[in-house]
Amino acid sequence: MTRKGFTLVEVLMTALIATLIGGALLVVAIAGRRVSDLTNARLTTMTNAQQAMNYITRDLRGTIDPRSLVCRANDGRLRFPDSTGGFTISYTFQSGQLKRTGAGDPDITFTGVSDFQFVCSSAGEKPKWVRIQVTARADSGQESIKQTVTSQVQLRNPA
Repeated sequence: MTRKGFTLVEVLMTALIATLIGGALLVVAIAGRRVSDLTNARLTTMTNAQQAMNYITRDLRGTIDPRSLVCRANDGRLRFPDSTGGFTISYTFQSGQLKRTGAGDPDITFTGVSDFQFVCSSAGEKPKWVRIQVTARADSGQESIKQTVTSQVQLRNPA
């Protein structure tokens, strides 16, 4: 007698094996998605912090008169003249937003920045350097990602 089909046991075993393989693939896909979301959040926070830091350090290095630098860490303000001496550039951190104004440019608000701190040297009337720390934060679904970038700028053109 020849068989022309599968027994119930064979069909059930095949279904069980297919379900196990499908479940394993689903677990791998979910884990891959989570890693991707986490990586994107880290990249976003690092990009936000680095973009803000690049603007601040570029502006500080180009300041024409370091003596006119206004460092107010208590109210989150950093002000100084631009490279032409004509406009004042100001960085203000309030209500969780870092904002750059001045130099004849449109105002820039840096997204994702959660903290902005700075320390200015005070060697008499001539500040020598400014240490800046920018922290950015983003959420990746289940986790909050935080990246901090720190830089110290030696001021040029001391008067």
